[in-house]
Amino acid sequence: MKRKSLNFAVGYLILVALPVLVFVGVLRSGRTLVAPVSVGGLWRIQANGENVVVLPCGEPLVVADSNFTILQSGKNFTLNFDRSVMSSTSGTVEGTIIRATILPAAKWAKGTRCDLARVLTLTATVDSRVNAHFLAGVLSVGDCPACALVHFRAVREEQAKASGVN
Repeated sequence: MKRKSLNFAVGYLILVALPVLVFVGVLRSGRTLVAPVSVGGLWRIQANGENVVVLPCGEPLVVADSNFTILQSGKNFTLNFDRSVMSSTSGTVEGTIIRATILPAAKWAKGTRCDLARVLTLTATVDSRVNAHFLAGVLSVGDCPACALVHFRAVREEQAKASGVN
């Protein structure tokens, strides 16, 4: 009889008590986790001042009044532009700052004889005080200190508008 009781006690500890302790440990360690700010959705760029980035090859890259879509998974995101001037890219969210490097689209660069190695750097801050529907940032051309920075603002379109529902 003692043998059965001992087997039962060991089985209970392994199958019930140990998983409960692991579960409690996971919950406690997860208390400090903070979800990144949500930036997914359809965004419309509203450039300030100059509406173009002039690449070192002399070709303008118009960024005003264009749309881009962000598909977010945790701290990482994919950025897709509605125009074929800029290629799709990926980036990261760190706190309220998003960063991405963007290459001009191959088709556009071939037509303008621009170097595909020139990357644009997008750095923006999410204004979470309002409600995370607003980005303020800058587009810059890498390895080109003489190239002008383009400051922009982007507004997230409503989900109903993005899906075409009125």
